Amino acid sequence: MDHTALFDNFPEPAVAVTVQDREPIVSAVNSVFESTFDTTAETALGESLEEILEEPGEAGKTPLADVHPADDSGGQVAGRDSGGTDVRERGSGDREQVDREQVDREQVDREIVADTVDGPKSFQVRRVPADGEAVYYAVFEDVTERKQRRAELARYEAIVEHTEDGIYVFDRDGYFEFVNQRVLDVSGLPYDAWIGEHVSIHEDLGTLTSDEVAEIEAGIDAVTSGVADEVRVILRPDLPHDLDYLELRLAPFSVDGEPERVLAFSRDVTEHRVRERELERKNERLDRFASLVSHDLRNPLNVAQGRLELAREDCESENLARVADAHDRMVSLIEDLLTLARQGERVSDLNPVDLESLAGRCWENVQTPGGTIAVETDATILADQTANQNLLENLFRNAVEHGGEDVTVTVGSTPEGFYVADDGDGIPEGEREEVFDPGYSTSPEGTGFGLSIVKEIAAAHDWDVRVTEGEEGGARFEFTDVERVDEAA
Repeated sequence: MDHTALFDNFPEPAVAVTVQDREPIVSAVNSVFESTFDTTAETALGESLEEILEEPGEAGKTPLADVHPADDSGGQVAGRDSGGTDVRERGSGDREQVDREQVDREQVDREIVADTVDGPKSFQVRRVPADGEAVYYAVFEDVTERKQRRAELARYEAIVEHTEDGIYVFDRDGYFEFVNQRVLDVSGLPYDAWIGEHVSIHEDLGTLTSDEVAEIEAGIDAVTSGVADEVRVILRPDLPHDLDYLELRLAPFSVDGEPERVLAFSRDVTEHRVRERELERKNERLDRFASLVSHDLRNPLNVAQGRLELAREDCESENLARVADAHDRMVSLIEDLLTLARQGERVSDLNPVDLESLAGRCWENVQTPGGTIAVETDATILADQTANQNLLENLFRNAVEHGGEDVTVTVGSTPEGFYVADDGDGIPEGEREEVFDPGYSTSPEGTGFGLSIVKEIAAAHDWDVRVTEGEEGGARFEFTDVERVDEAA
């Protein structure tokens, strides 16, 4: 069969090779070879293929002057058989026939890097038997992208194998198809012990309970059926390593657009769970503290207030008025302490809150006989209304305590949330962080807990709060990361 037409129209660079004086000589090149390496047939014809592939030549002489092996392994050269024996040492027989038999017998490939019109590229040189005078064709397959993908894959494999997370791949029925080195280290089991096994192997090994295995199976079903984008399961594994808690995250792994597999990550969350338990214990202590404040302090205070009223019936005294003021301060302290103790957790009852109407109601609840409020927003935010009411009322009381009874308070919106400002004396820059500390107050009438409550309520909503100087020189409290319902709509 005559391959001439196929050679001329082959879509990859190719040269025809003959044997002259025991050397592989280029006898023809196709047009793609010329255009790829910016050369002409006249330049390459008569050159030794081995010189082209292995030795840089003088400028303008060798078409692939900057070519070099892709790695140190090199490649077998024409004229040597698979055992490395030079054909010239065979001694007898038709040399051309020996060369033809050798090429047919050896499927020799070599990878090189060569300069092209588009810059350096990687090529796999494949030798294909030929008809006619040519002994074989040398085809230059561009493998640049393939090598890049292999390099990227190698980097991904290194990440997968050296990450601190356990990584698994399940099929949609819950059978292991892959686990990384972290899983092997933590479990103490070899790779072969996992592959092809069902997730219920954990139950057989006693590393997980039947309920935990059932949760994983339900998660696999949920992500492969499209019910969930991700499923998280907290596990208490019985493993050789000191891991009290593992979080397993399951996500679909699509093949041709179908979630045929599940990619799972397991992470040691022992420290996180320990912190959670400690936080729970702290919250329990706060609850007990709140109960103590609410009952054990209110009762004797109520008795004292009752006795004070009886004493006032018997006589009038300036000292009794001061006792009444002290009682009122104690009531304020108790209310603020209870509020602070109960703001330690994230709010969950979030609803649309109209800032304009809420600010108006809060202003009415604060004793501000000479004060003025200016509401310059029509924003609706997502918040816990009761907590947000508490936040605004504390800011309004703070403005009155420090700005005077004729203070003007402004509530407005910003691109990131809202603000509350006043035209009082403001807060010195060096004290703007301290004002949120519990008990901090520069007013004898204040309890020092109002702004602490404000910060706790903001944190419970995942908002940030900071103090700046207002346009009128007073204090301006800005709340950011606030979700606007009107914008979302």
